[in-house]
Amino acid sequence: MTDVLLHLSVASFSFFSPFWDRESVIYGGFPVSFFHPFIKLYNTSHMIDAPTYSPRILCITPNPAIDRTHVIPHLTPGAVHRSYNVVVDAGGKGINVARALKVLGGVPVCAGFLGGLSGKQVARLAEAEGLLPAWSWIQNETRTCVIISAEDSAESTVFNENGPTVAAADWAMLRKDVVLAAQDVDAVCISGSTPAGSSPESLPTLIAALRDIDKPVWVDTSKAALQAALTARPTAIKVNHVEAGEVAGTEIETWQEAIHVANQFCAQGIAYAIITLGHDGAVLATSREGGWWARPAALQTVSAVASGDCFLAGMVFATCLGESPTTALKHGVAAGTANALNTGGARFTKEQFAQVLAQVSLDALDAH
Repeated sequence: MTDVLLHLSVASFSFFSPFWDRESVIYGGFPVSFFHPFIKLYNTSHMIDAPTYSPRILCITPNPAIDRTHVIPHLTPGAVHRSYNVVVDAGGKGINVARALKVLGGVPVCAGFLGGLSGKQVARLAEAEGLLPAWSWIQNETRTCVIISAEDSAESTVFNENGPTVAAADWAMLRKDVVLAAQDVDAVCISGSTPAGSSPESLPTLIAALRDIDKPVWVDTSKAALQAALTARPTAIKVNHVEAGEVAGTEIETWQEAIHVANQFCAQGIAYAIITLGHDGAVLATSREGGWWARPAALQTVSAVASGDCFLAGMVFATCLGESPTTALKHGVAAGTANALNTGGARFTKEQFAQVLAQVSLDALDAH
């Protein structure tokens, strides 16, 4: 039995198992599902060292960018500033997710629209970080975004360009490329805004194409794109309290208000709805298991840029390893908080993540 257990993926126990069955391997004449109860007992008992598994996760950024982060002592509107440190990265929410997944031990694959010289630079920068490519190339130039990080403030100032304009044919190409790249992944994340020229059906059609091949889809977007994504019923929605409030038509300032809106998302057919609350952690509503609120310990943070993306990476990574919803929520909060201890998107260490995770608190909530 030990030999069997050593050859089976711990990912079989993702709490998304009701939504897809990725097991097609036959071992000794039995389907892998036959051994699931034994694998679960084995993984939780820790009687012997468990095999190392690195989930492969497709990270889609419809509107990536070159991120230029300027570090200055203090930001004064109308003044001339001299940056004493400038960091140039491949940027965009999905790329931040991919970067965080790599820190945690996953195998991220990056997809999305790239174009022009700046697009080539994004691809080179991502490749230099060990992020696998599955890009869709267009003619228009990829955008550049500027981030101002002042040392005397935990908040950063961000200037986002709109990005290139895409056509229906570009989205058709992206869907084809994404479906191909998703064949051997454990989960798919779609993060960030959609480029100019995208139709209301662009994102729902992409989600539907991924659901058709039985892939769990996590979505982190806002405004009209979020409203459109909800109609396609992805596996999970992860948004911050402002984005959730805009779609729900209400302000969200407390965990009670957040869990109420998250439950509304689940009522629309979403299995897992997560709303982040900044320093107050995040709430998770589920269509089956109830709801929870996870909070980090009070820490001195440096920059919250990309913390939401790192949260998503932590939660998806944990689910792909078969962790429970509560554990996955804690992992998300820990990754997002660890990110805020550093300058730059997804520049935390695994050691920082582990230290923060040990201090995350969790409360069960009345989901109804």
